[in-house]
Amino acid sequence: MCCDNHPMYVQQFLFYLWETPQQTISDETVRAIEMKVLQSSQYEFFTLWDSLTTNQKKTLKLIIITNGWDMFYANALQSVDLKAGAQVSRALEKLIQSDIVLKKGRYEIQDVMFKNWIETFLLK
Repeated sequence: MCCDNHPMYVQQFLFYLWETPQQTISDETVRAIEMKVLQSSQYEFFTLWDSLTTNQKKTLKLIIITNGWDMFYANALQSVDLKAGAQVSRALEKLIQSDIVLKKGRYEIQDVMFKNWIETFLLK
């Protein structure tokens, strides 16, 4: 599920599900509801995205592409147009200080829907 057990997003998802007039719930219905949840936070996510530096944005994309592992390999850095691991380290430091990224063995974007928003609207 898109909400990754985050209470606020689960509640939003269920709200939109409740309003769905269909008797049966298909994968297409679930994807449409996920998109509504993403769109309901679009302004907030866009504002946050705009406040980040270019290297921070690239680092968030790198976290998604690598699933938070092996981010400092040359091919991973090149996939998001970063030149050196030092750029990632500095960006990660700021992203962690801002509570955007967590390190739990691997790097993770704390807000699952912000991560989904980046995947849906910025990586495709």
